[in-house]
This record gives sequence, structure tokens and C-alpha cells, in this order.
Amino acid sequence: MNEIIKSNKYDALIRSIKRKRIAVIVITLIVFFITITVCSPIQIEVLGEMIVDYTGINPIITVFLVLIIFFFELIAYALVSAPLNASLVVECNPEKHLILNYVLNKQRNKEYIYAADLMYMGKYEFALDYANKMINSKRPLIVLAGLFNKARCEFFINDVDSLKNTVKQYETMLNNMGKLNEKSKSQYIKIQKIMNLLVALLDKDNQRILEYRNIEVWNNSKATQGYVSYLKGVAAYNLGDLNEAIYRLMDVKENYEKTVFAQLAEQYLSNLNSAK
Repeated sequence: MNEIIKSNKYDALIRSIKRKRIAVIVITLIVFFITITVCSPIQIEVLGEMIVDYTGINPIITVFLVLIIFFFELIAYALVSAPLNASLVVECNPEKHLILNYVLNKQRNKEYIYAADLMYMGKYEFALDYANKMINSKRPLIVLAGLFNKARCEFFINDVDSLKNTVKQYETMLNNMGKLNEKSKSQYIKIQKIMNLLVALLDKDNQRILEYRNIEVWNNSKATQGYVSYLKGVAAYNLGDLNEAIYRLMDVKENYEKTVFAQLAEQYLSNLNSAK
């Protein structure tokens, strides 16, 4: 991973986030101790005379105030850390998202984050390694996400046999899953259709490409939108739907320029221009 994390252009942002996180924690602790002091009973006796006899505040109210303090602390911590999520969800900058998470959140969901970011950056072999680590998880939903990331990498490295096996694993596991709420079930079915499209594209099976070309995004992340738009463009290109292909691929090139898909879209557009 260290050979990928070479850029220092986010150092200032990283230092700023670290300082703000520390400030949030310090302020929270100060407010916490002030609250505990104010709410606690105090008795001060001098020369046998009680000069301070403060009964304090009801313990239930004290607990409530402490919970409020930590609730606002969590909100503040999330706000100062917002650039982490925004870098992929809003900016669609996988390199920035990867570096910020690598430096600031080293032990939190690293396989899940790194597999997707590295894939969006075009570092397929590295992404594949993290996807395989996800597949070894004891949590079924993480395994499903790992299989999806693995399939995406296998598509880009043209490993059609492994891709087909991964898709079968995903479909089998999804069919054997316990109850899922409707929203989650819908997301995983959308992903299943995308994986079927990947197989069809590598097989150059136009009938199946036509069947699966109308894929949908499974979340509202800008990175997801760029990925789906790219696949729709490639599907249209294979089907000879040149107007749709140009529209989709130009969208990827212009709006998702910090992902590998912009570079790949440019290659298809060059082929289309050469064919004119």
C-alpha cells in the first residue's frame, strides 16, 4: 500500500482534520467535567460551620446531560471528518478518499474502503487482494460486497473464467441469505444484474448485453454513478448504439475525470472517432 500512497498534496487537509478532531475531544472532556462538577453535591465545612451545602442535581438529569454532551461530540467529530466521505461520494476522487482513510482511519473498514478505491483508481491487483480479504469475513454482507469487488476487478483484467465463478458464488450466497429488508434486497439484486452484465461484456454476448444493459445505481455515491454510466457506455458501444455510447462515455470523461473510468472512456471515444 505504501507504494501507492506517494502524494503529499493532502497533508494540509489531514493536519487540519487531526487538529479539529483533537479540539472536539478536548472540548468534550472539558464540558463533561464541568457538567459533572456542577451536577455533583458539594459540602464545604470550615471550623465546624457548613459554608457550602449544595445538594447537586438529580442523577437521572445528570446522566441525560452527559448523553447529550457525547451525542453532540459524535456529531462534531463526524462534521470535522466529513472530507473523508465527501471525497468519494461527492467529489468522486478515489485517490483522496484512499489517502485520507489510510492516514486517519487505518483500522476501520480498511478492506471495504481500499478494495473499492483501488479499483476506481485502476489498481486492480491491489484491489483484488483486499476483495479476497473481504470474502474471508465472517459477516455475510461483507462477503457479498467482497465478491462484487472481486468481480469488478476480474472484469477489468479480463479474467472471464474467474469472473463467472465469482458471479455464481454471489448468486448462490444471495439466494441462501436469510431475510433482508426490501431496500437491501433491491440493492443486491441491482448489483447481481451488474455482475451479469460484466460477464456478458467479456463474452461479447450481445443478446445478454441487451438484456442487462439497463443497470441501475445501488447507492447515491457519485463514484457509483460514474461506474454505472461507464458500463452503460461500454454496453451501448458493443451493441452499436453509438449515440448512447458517446453520451455515456462523454459523461464519464467530463464528470468523473479522477477515476480510471475517464481514461477508459477516452479510449472508446478515440475508437469511435477513428471509425468515422
